[in-house]
Amino acid sequence: MVNKFFWCIGLGILIGLVIGDFTNAILEVVPVGFLAGFAFFEWSEKRKEKPPTDLK
Repeated sequence: MVNKFFWCIGLGILIGLVIGDFTNAILEVVPVGFLAGFAFFEWSEKRKEKPPTDLK
């Protein structure tokens, strides 16, 4: 679980760095990448907790 957390955050920061480098806005984009990685981690953890529902 902790390993997945750091992977999500790290990939978010890495994507933020790449996009920020192309747009010359690294300081503005990296925190957004961090938040996106954290949000993805939270979403994936909550998705695991919910039991599957029957769609009729």
